[in-house]
Amino acid sequence: MRLLQSMLLVALLQAIGLAQTNCALYTTIQNCLAAVPAAGGEALVPAGTYFSVTSTAYVGSATGGPVVLHIMDGAQLTINITSGADAIELFNGSMLKCDRGNATDATAHIYMGNNAKVNNVIMNAQYQSFAAVEGCFIFDPLTSNAIVGNVIYFSGLGAPSYIRDTIIYDFPAPQITITNTVGHAGGVGFLENVWSDCNSQTNCYPLRILAADGVSGHGSPGNIQIIGGAYTWPGAGIPIILINGQPPNTPSAITIVGVYLEGSHTNIGLQIHDAHDIQIIGLSGAGDANTDLVELEGVTSATYNIRAMGVTNEIANANNWKNTIYDAIEGIPYTQFSISDYTYRGTSIVYP
Repeated sequence: MRLLQSMLLVALLQAIGLAQTNCALYTTIQNCLAAVPAAGGEALVPAGTYFSVTSTAYVGSATGGPVVLHIMDGAQLTINITSGADAIELFNGSMLKCDRGNATDATAHIYMGNNAKVNNVIMNAQYQSFAAVEGCFIFDPLTSNAIVGNVIYFSGLGAPSYIRDTIIYDFPAPQITITNTVGHAGGVGFLENVWSDCNSQTNCYPLRILAADGVSGHGSPGNIQIIGGAYTWPGAGIPIILINGQPPNTPSAITIVGVYLEGSHTNIGLQIHDAHDIQIIGLSGAGDANTDLVELEGVTSATYNIRAMGVTNEIANANNWKNTIYDAIEGIPYTQFSISDYTYRGTSIVYP
């Protein structure tokens, strides 16, 4: 999959003539992005280049070709927006790409400035489009910042959009939200090797997959793969990964493979509420002794076809979860430290 995505990116840039714009020659990131040819290309932010982002940076356009905003290690965008606007918007076919290497907290590719106030840090600008974030370290060092929306907000996207090899750390807001908008289902494609760590910040969800509303015909997100990575330390009482429907709109066709969860503060690990056709293959973690590693909620007409193979509660850790799987619909707890095969189809079944 990684090779295929890299090949797609190379083919994309070849198709648009590998046009590259050196952002070091411009005074603002907006000016650099505006200088990319209309057919598309790459806006390269080389090492040693620093931009203060005080208004929305648009990557691509509604009528132009795809654009790659490429931030090298040793370069940085500091978000200093105070108006509550979005910081970075990705148009169809465009992506934010960073060179994952030696970035530290102080040298994060995307860094929140003092007293910043934004809606979403990164979001897609069009529906049923492609957008991607790859290799980036996104960091908020200050509790004075206000995030009205989310760090990454993907709404109504089409496949094969993705988030890959990315670290998001220490935001007082939901860090990744995947949802739909009216009439657009919102399948992101996949998240691969992502570390979303809330560092116990209030109101911080490491990952949410949400149906936007309960209005019939508005749709819900689906066809999402979460591959590897770690999702850790949300705010008090917040699930680490939340998959939440609003019937009749229910997230579906979600696969979770080889993911690690960690938290405390009464955090549920994976909370599935009114969602269906979900497959878990390898899930482990350490958490709160009063909550559950996996919890099923909702109504049987909306929560069904849940399959878990290889769920491990790290009981050796002093802060292990109370239940490895808890069927809250029927009130059935499963406390064994490892469950090799579990199915919920209106009733829970654990296979030997």
